[in-house]
Amino acid sequence: MSTVICKNCDHHFKGNFCTYCGQSAKVEAIGVKYFLHDIPHSVFHIDKGFGYTFKELLLRPGKTLREYLAGKRVKHFRPFAYVVLMATLYILLSGVIRKAAVFFGTQMGMTVTYGKLGFFWQYLSVFFFIMIPFASFATWLALRKEKYNYWEHFLVNTYLTAQMSLLLLLIEIYRAAKILILKDGGREFSYVWFITGFLFYIVFVFKKMLNPKAHRLAYTAKFFLLAFSLALVYLTGMSLAGMMTPWWGG
Repeated sequence: MSTVICKNCDHHFKGNFCTYCGQSAKVEAIGVKYFLHDIPHSVFHIDKGFGYTFKELLLRPGKTLREYLAGKRVKHFRPFAYVVLMATLYILLSGVIRKAAVFFGTQMGMTVTYGKLGFFWQYLSVFFFIMIPFASFATWLALRKEKYNYWEHFLVNTYLTAQMSLLLLLIEIYRAAKILILKDGGREFSYVWFITGFLFYIVFVFKKMLNPKAHRLAYTAKFFLLAFSLALVYLTGMSLAGMMTPWWGG
């Protein structure tokens, strides 16, 4: 039996699993078969590593994703499970925060309302989840000369979309605090700055993940194209979802 080098920890071993970290000797390439396995696995199994994945994506997103794509996966929560769990936590916790703001605001003699938001504005994490395949196509197209295929872009966008749910939850906390402390009633809130920031966050992470060392002018132009492509994709998605007036003026 030949010796295998573990892609997760670089340990030399023989057999089907690394004797040091436990990762499988066969690391599946990121492609459609990977996600066909990941979706049912994510629904019916709970993996270890949620806290580790959350921390690494928060502190070192570019490096973490680059290493994951290279095969260092044993410590991480699987991507589909991660985005579903993060979106679910956001939906549940945001509902609790809004109800608490209404309850305590009413006790303080205020008339509290969050306005009549459409479904996708109320649950932005659902909208961003639906947009993953389209955002992935935009990032792959803008960076198609790099080494990653479409499904690897799909994985990266899945993890980044999951992290976005945390930012949305922080916004809900801010809105509730604004209602109760500033007593503004919570009628209006603009997410335009948040969506703009999220797009630049994606561009920033891809730049860190690719870690270019040469042709900086060419890479700068490439990432401007990436930002423009993502903005076009999300604006089109928001227009079709009825979240804004169509940008093409229809």
